Amino acid sequence: MHTNCLRGIRNAWHFNDALRLLFETAC
Repeated sequence: MHTNCLRGIRNAWHFNDALRLLFETAC
């Protein structure tokens, strides 16, 4: 997992849990 991806997941976590899951699968 890339650091940019992890940062994206952290940012998405604030907005929506489903969005975080999307980031996790994308990474």
